[in-house]
Formats: sequence, C-alpha cells, structure tokens
Amino acid sequence: MNAPAAASAPHRRRWATLLRRAAQLAALTLFLWLFFVAAWPYAAASGAIRLSEPLPLEFFLWLDPLSGITAAIAARQWTVSLIGAGAILAACIIVPRLFCGYVCPLGTLIDAFDLIIRRPLRKLRLKRINRLAHTRYYVLAALLVSAAMGALISGFFSPIPLLTRGLMLTAARLELGWRRNWGMLTPLGIWAYVSIALFAAVFILGILAPRFWCRYVCPAGAMFSLAGFLRVFERRINRSCNHCDRCRRACPFDAISPDHATRPLDCAFCRTCASVCPGGAIEYAWRFRQREAAASDKSDMIQPSRAGPSRRLVLASAIGGAASALAVRASGRSAARPIRPPGSVGENRFSDLCVRCDGCLKVCPGAMLKPAGLEAGFDNLWTPVVDFVHAGCHPDCNFCTQVCPTRAIQPLSIQQKRRWRMGLARIDDNLCLSHRRDTECDPELSLRHGQTTTPCIQECRAAGYNAIAIQRVKINIGDVPEGMASPEELESWSHLNVPVVDAEACVGCGLCEYICHAVMVKQRQLLPRRAVTVSPLA
Repeated sequence: MNAPAAASAPHRRRWATLLRRAAQLAALTLFLWLFFVAAWPYAAASGAIRLSEPLPLEFFLWLDPLSGITAAIAARQWTVSLIGAGAILAACIIVPRLFCGYVCPLGTLIDAFDLIIRRPLRKLRLKRINRLAHTRYYVLAALLVSAAMGALISGFFSPIPLLTRGLMLTAARLELGWRRNWGMLTPLGIWAYVSIALFAAVFILGILAPRFWCRYVCPAGAMFSLAGFLRVFERRINRSCNHCDRCRRACPFDAISPDHATRPLDCAFCRTCASVCPGGAIEYAWRFRQREAAASDKSDMIQPSRAGPSRRLVLASAIGGAASALAVRASGRSAARPIRPPGSVGENRFSDLCVRCDGCLKVCPGAMLKPAGLEAGFDNLWTPVVDFVHAGCHPDCNFCTQVCPTRAIQPLSIQQKRRWRMGLARIDDNLCLSHRRDTECDPELSLRHGQTTTPCIQECRAAGYNAIAIQRVKINIGDVPEGMASPEELESWSHLNVPVVDAEACVGCGLCEYICHAVMVKQRQLLPRRAVTVSPLA
C-alpha cells in the first residue's frame, strides 16, 4: 500500500463508522416517531382516518423477518410481512446482518445502554463467553419447528415485537398519562409485568457482555446470519495484522475469534474493528477473490473461522420446539374464548398470525384493548383481547385494523368496521334494575333527580346501532282489591318496560357494557357489577 493510500485509510474507516452511527440514529428516530407521534390516536378527528402516513406504523415489523416468516409458517398462508422480510434478507447478500448493524432500533438502544454501563460495571463482564456464540441458532431452530407445528411463539423473542410490546407497557403509558390523563391508565396484570421483565432483561444482559442479546440470544439475528451464507463481500484480515487484539475487544457482535480470524456468520459489516485497527490490516472485499487467492496458495490473509453450531444441539432445540408447540396447543384447547378486536381472523388462526407486537393497543384511543394473560391459555398470551370495563369500541374508529403487520387483524373501512360483529350483548335479568322492577325503563323519562336510568339504550342509540330496544312484558301483581284501581291503572301495573337486545342489530361494540359499569356501578353505585355484558360469538 502506498503512502497516500495508507494515510487515507484511517480517514475512510472513520467515515464508515460515522455513517453506520448516522444510519442507526436515523432508524431509531424514525421508529420512535412512528411509535410515539404517528401512532398517537388522540390528535385525529373522527371519521375514516389514516394513521399510517407517511410510512405504515408497522414498517419496522415488516422488516423483522422472523415475525413474518414464522407467522406465515404457523398459519400456513401468505402474509404481507413476507415482502419486507424477503427484501431485508436479500439485502444481507450485500451487507451481512444489515438490519442488526444499521437498522434495528432495539440494537441501537442496547448500544446506548452498553455505553452507559461500560465503565461502572465493567468488572462484572464475563471473561469466557464464546461458548454461547451459537445459542441464537438453537433458539431459532426451536421457534421454526414450533411454528411448523402451528404454535407461534416467535413474538416472545423477535426484536421488533419485543421492543414495541415493551415500550407499550412502559413508555407509552407514561406518554398517555402525561399528555392526556393519568386516570386513563388501566391496571396491569401479572403477565404484563412478566413481559416488562423480559424487555428489561434484554438490556440488563449487557452487563455480562456488550450487545449480549444480539450476540447470543436474538433468533432474528441468527436468521440474518444464515442469509449471510449467500454474501458476496466478506471481512478480510491481512497478514500484516500485529495481533494487538483491539479489533476483537471492539467488535459489538463477537465476530472475531481469539486468533483474529473472522466468524463470517456473526459479522455485521459494522466496520467497528477497522476503525480501531492501527495497522490498516482489515478490509471488506469481494468474497470470492479471497477464495481464489487461497486456492492458488498465494493468500496473504488470515482465513475465516469455519466453526458452526452443534448439529446435536440444533436437533435437541428442534425437539424442544416441537414439545413446546404441543404444550402450547394443549394449553389453549380448554381456555375461555376471548373477544378479539374488530377485523380479527377466526380464533383458530388468530394466535398463529399474531406476533404480540401490541401495535393495535397503541393506536386504540380508549382502554378497550389489553394484552391477554393466561386466562385465554398460553397459546394466546400477550395477544390483544377486548375488555369493555374502561371503554367501548367507538363506531368511528378503525385504527387497530390498520396497523397489524401480519393481518391477524384485517384492514377495515369505517363502514365495514361498523358492521363487524365482535360479540353479542346480554342483559342479566337478576341485575338490571328494570328487570328487577326497581324502576321503569323509559329513556324519555327522567328519574332520580333528572337522570335517566337507561344509559345503555342511550349509548347504543347515540352510536347508531339501535340494538337495545324496550319491550313491554306482563308481570304478576297478585290480587288487587276490587275498586282499589281503575282498569287503566291495573293494566299499567301489570306490565313493565324492560330493555332487550336485538341480536341481529348488535355488533358487540361494548358501549352498553362500558356505560352500565361507568354510570350504574361506579358513579351511582346502584349495581354491584354491570348488568350488561358482551359475550364472544359462538
């Protein structure tokens, strides 16, 4: 290498590192903007609104190939997320693990956390950790086999669903309380805290080694590594390497072995090693040129490491994935059937398509959607379920139908959404005041200090469904002494107006259930619990 070229090499390496950092920052900024700003549902007016401008809110979920591919395998169908998965995997032919090194917002946040804890906690870092280098392949094998057997559990570990779910249960709640009202925060169940703990563990593991999650656990990273088999460029180390070990210590992906050879499937082309190499011994060059030089026995390069994952452990992981799929399926068979958001596919396919990203929860303007716990079976853990205690489904909102990356929730127009049947409202005769003869059910009559006793009917009418009607029923008033009342009075006493649900008109929006709880239970305290509930359709 001549002098001018040698002098410009460090300059080029610095620019390459700055370019990577700029790409990471831009991707993280875009992700946060989509999550906190574009997905904020309260700034929009009613009507058919598009939340996904200028980019779909599920853009980063589409770029996570593990989510899209496993969902397609588990559901045995094509999903739109396969397009993004195919595109990002194809890009790995040019830049191996492009998503990991330049795009992944979770990886960028892990980098930032590692930078914060690097000095104060450096004594806690593990010295011998290379034994875990292939763990992510074993996790990937288990997830793929479980998906093939119809159980989708990749959303528990896939980076973008893990990040969006973690932010939804933490930072998004802070955003809602700060920007709207702290009273809008609904209680979290035990399994929501388990999800938060898993999210926190991704960062805390960085105490043991930089980017521990990305290096040793992330199954999406393993999928990108496998795509690297088709790479056309490769990291190359010249024999001029003085073995100073700076590159190995600086590598965020543990892609350099102790003899400074490259582990090709781990390398993310981040060029961090080249930026710290004092002798300029590291290049990123045409892969097949290196092979030709080695074949002609004129190589001046340190050859890449050929070590790979253990076949026995891959097989054991596949067996573990199969066992997990059987256990997950068994847990869901006897579970109660949940109510799903409008546009949801059939229950037998929903858990096979849902990647537990919580995007639908983020855009819901009420507190109607929540992540499921084990009450719906492990097969449905962290999938979206409907709870009408804190809100009903507004007739002019179709936000949740616009953001699902795998179309577990299908896109619906406002008109389609208004006709979508989520469930069926039912009135408990033993609780409803009118059925108990405590009051007359008449929405036009003001009772109890000017307040009507029929909020469910009014709410249903205001939403435009008119699915709760008044029915006049005959009741037994016993023997009335002759002459005590006129025939008209006797007729009035022997009949009662009660609310009834029109099963053909009801879509299960839950507005009646919510208002009954809010007015009759919490506000007036006339009922111990709500008298109107929505049940899932059979």
